[in-house]
Amino acid sequence: MRRVSRASTQESRRREAAQARHVITTLSSNFYHCPRVQSLVLLSAMSEHLPYEIISEILAPLLKVSDDLFANNEAVSVFANYRRQSTSPYLVVCKKWLHAATPLLYNVVVLRSKAQANALAATLEAHTGLGHHVRKLRVEGGYGGAMLTVLRHSPNVTDLFISLEIYGATTTGICKGLPLINPKRLILHEGKAFRTTKSVDEMIQAVCNAITDSWDRLTSLVFPYAREADCDGRPVRFLKAVEQARRLRSLAVLRDRALDWTYPLIKNCPLETVRVLEYQYWGQPPPEPPRDPELVRLMENYNKLHPRRATGFSFEAFLALNARPRVAVDSTPVDPDLQPMKNARQDVQDKIWSCIFEFALQLPERHWTESHGYFRVSDAWHHERDLLRVCKMFFRLSKRFFFKHLSLQSSKADVDKLMRMLATPSFVSQTRVETITVYPHQAQKFTWPIAETLFNTVGSSLRICDLWVSPRRSHENILPLLTKLPNLSRLRWRGAVRFEAVDKARAVGLPKLEVLSITDNAHQSLVDAFAVARLPLLRSLYLEVPGIEYGSLLSMRGSLLTTLHLPLEVIDQLWLRQSQDRLSALCPSLRYLTVMWPSYQLRHPNEIPTIPFPKNAFLAPEHRADVPRAQRHGRTTATAASMSIRPQNTFRFLWKVTLLPFRLPPKGKDKGWGQYLLKFDCSEMPALTELNISPLQWPTTEHEIKQSLYVRAADRLLDKRVHIAGHQNIRWKRRL
Repeated sequence: MRRVSRASTQESRRREAAQARHVITTLSSNFYHCPRVQSLVLLSAMSEHLPYEIISEILAPLLKVSDDLFANNEAVSVFANYRRQSTSPYLVVCKKWLHAATPLLYNVVVLRSKAQANALAATLEAHTGLGHHVRKLRVEGGYGGAMLTVLRHSPNVTDLFISLEIYGATTTGICKGLPLINPKRLILHEGKAFRTTKSVDEMIQAVCNAITDSWDRLTSLVFPYAREADCDGRPVRFLKAVEQARRLRSLAVLRDRALDWTYPLIKNCPLETVRVLEYQYWGQPPPEPPRDPELVRLMENYNKLHPRRATGFSFEAFLALNARPRVAVDSTPVDPDLQPMKNARQDVQDKIWSCIFEFALQLPERHWTESHGYFRVSDAWHHERDLLRVCKMFFRLSKRFFFKHLSLQSSKADVDKLMRMLATPSFVSQTRVETITVYPHQAQKFTWPIAETLFNTVGSSLRICDLWVSPRRSHENILPLLTKLPNLSRLRWRGAVRFEAVDKARAVGLPKLEVLSITDNAHQSLVDAFAVARLPLLRSLYLEVPGIEYGSLLSMRGSLLTTLHLPLEVIDQLWLRQSQDRLSALCPSLRYLTVMWPSYQLRHPNEIPTIPFPKNAFLAPEHRADVPRAQRHGRTTATAASMSIRPQNTFRFLWKVTLLPFRLPPKGKDKGWGQYLLKFDCSEMPALTELNISPLQWPTTEHEIKQSLYVRAADRLLDKRVHIAGHQNIRWKRRL
């Protein structure tokens, strides 16, 4: 009877374990592959049947902060990353998730502002048990008296990161709280500049006193100083305190040459390992190994305990690779008569090899970009031409896929190659050219007659065309361009070719053209020709040539446009005309608008160029004629405040505006741009969600954030649900 009951118990346990594994598998797959909200709702329902231990294992990878990230000693904090997603949604899924995630969340604490320190202090004081979960604490400032509360309620801290880049904030709290903890590892950080204020000096003295008097468990130190004379002798003060305590077992220095003066000061400590965080040779060969044999042994000990991972190229790894014995290569001769699919029919072989070549020579979408109207073939793709040289069969089957995308310079040699190919009947009949790109060359040989020959020969199959055409005579006939390219979807035109005027009665079109880019030295006659041409599918227009009249083109084609790139001066000129010619009336369906500033050559490196501001109504509120003068200049009266000002024309669908100045003034000289963004008015763009300014770099420290006008402008627009995005499309995010 006991055997039966014992067997049934084991069987029930196996069933429960199998059910738990099934739930975990389903849970993980749904979490990583479903949309975020649906996943959280699903997991909330499923987690009712899971124990806390399993939920904790699931949440650990999501809430964990790696030690490399926590201990990162770069000048700019790695946590000043506005792309990082908040982990707070995981805590509000349900109470079970909250209880399981709380120890994981408080395991590593990173404080980057005084408000964060105050919030953490209030939380730890209200819930005294939370502080016991804190194991790693990273403090990137002084943060006032709140740090005393944080340290008092965090007795189990084992790793402490202290930054001496302190601006203004008092360090009294953290100085008094340091003796209340007893870390095993101390990581010092200096930031972008050595600060020499009274608060910093108090912090240095408090750390030195804690090392000698209170921190009897401290055995590991990360030291950020490269030279002994760095900033008021503070490196020597730290090392003397460490040497006096004589407990240090592990030392990590930021630069390899710092060991020359660091090790002699602490050689009496019971060191076991020494580590160099960064090797920088600056184009010179690596330095000779340290002469002290004991130091060599300590560095070897660390390398044995922590083998270096292969994360990229390093000089040491390269030397070690060359020092390894060569692996014996199998010298068995290869059968020269070996032929895959030898017994298959020829048509079957050709079909299989054609599928392989089509896959190997295809042009991925990531090799093209529409950000500025450029349609460039990636240079890496040209290396695939070696595939054609393997054998005659490879050339016969792969050439039609390789020549599907042509890329050449407008030099005589490349143009002659193209003409010979176009004159070969077999090439024209067997090859379907879909993409052609002609880059500029000093000797412009790609003229309009050659372009006509290209259109007449392979124009019916062309889908993407990027041409730089040099003029031959005063005027050319544009009809071949409009009649020989029925399948063209993208066209980028560069070159100063002048075209004859086209009457509306004779106007033809490009029925499948979706993207048109007119740039560089394009002539006014080209714009006039496209203004009367029939372009039913045109949705994206890139007009990058200043000084050209685009009003007729926008009047005829603007109603269907969703993407538009225009120079700043063109937008300003449109505002100076009648109200019916305003851009919002010409392009009512616009969703993406990019404004390009003129380029500027700096005469000397320290020159601060004058970068003009927009004068157009919807980009500059002080120039709006339909708003009372008092309201435009920030002076509101009772009458003006009671009036409901509604613009005559608005961009109802405009979702994103991109401003492309070639650069922004340096820090401290950019007040004008900050004031401009503070006054930015989006009342004529009710659907706007993003204002993108490519050169804008967001501040990374609390001190810089408080002083930044860009941050104030971003917070102001966030109240209107409009995001400001800067370099690499990084949006500003509010934080404590």
